[in-house]
Amino acid sequence: MKRITLLGFVVFIVALFSDTLTAEAHRTRFPKLLTIELREASILVTVSYTISSGKEATLLRALYDRDADGRLSGEEQERLTDYIERTAVMFLRMNINGELTRLVQRESNMQRLDSRADSRNAFRVQMRFAVTVPKLDRGETFTLSVEDRDKDALRKVPTVVDVGQAWSIVMASQGEYHPTTRQILDVQLDEENRLKLIIRKGPRPKPEP
Repeated sequence: MKRITLLGFVVFIVALFSDTLTAEAHRTRFPKLLTIELREASILVTVSYTISSGKEATLLRALYDRDADGRLSGEEQERLTDYIERTAVMFLRMNINGELTRLVQRESNMQRLDSRADSRNAFRVQMRFAVTVPKLDRGETFTLSVEDRDKDALRKVPTVVDVGQAWSIVMASQGEYHPTTRQILDVQLDEENRLKLIIRKGPRPKPEP
């Protein structure tokens, strides 16, 4: 029976650990990202959804290679893009003043979708939507509620809110407002954690001395 020296064992463990790190590096920590821009007359919502490189990317491409010729035709790429788009917004819901609002798609951009069905490369779709905001007088407020999650319930959806000059934030249920950049950061959505904002038309009144 062959004996394993201490040095050989250490080399084996280091190699195994390195392989594990390499595999993990191919996985996207946050496949889904959300950006909400509060503009004067509308809310722009950008959804970025990434399919990690490796097995997941290859399996999806192979699944939509319907004629099994090893390449994704224009039609096959369109079908795969449609699936990714629907997956990206499957759980996204926005309510204004308690009522579900309609997301109007403005654009969609698929990036790095190779034609080769055996490609292991990551690919991503970025979609933009618009939502009409209520017409308010200066000083009036409205409530915006945002719900979203990844298809993997254990993963968070990092979210950034850009606050335009026409608005101010009265209350945010999570995250931290940075007045210099006019952004709400450190927001993470999942099945149990939504984002609720109370938004005011115009600047917040200064506290009385």
